[in-house]
Amino acid sequence: MLNDSPANEQNNSNGAHGKTEPKASIAMDYDAGRIHNIIVNGRRTRIRLENEIWNALQEICRFEQLEIDKVCTNIFNHTQRRLSLSSAIRVFVVDYYRSTLKCYTKER
Repeated sequence: MLNDSPANEQNNSNGAHGKTEPKASIAMDYDAGRIHNIIVNGRRTRIRLENEIWNALQEICRFEQLEIDKVCTNIFNHTQRRLSLSSAIRVFVVDYYRSTLKCYTKER
């Protein structure tokens, strides 16, 4: 949500009138995440993901008709080892929605 209230104004001098321009800020209201148990390569593991990311992953799996454990195993097996599994899942979710957006904007 953009917040243009006077409390968030930035004092940018604009000519002799000294006008100020509001500073736009985005209020992020999300939790620090929950721990989820998943099976990766046949082994149970725990990951901490924000609810928004977990819900998006579930939506992707429902839409693609795939099991979360299989998607997470695929992400794990194809990710660079310098990323944690939680980070790799976040990147996967963002990439999925970005590619979907690109397809949508090309059709318009």
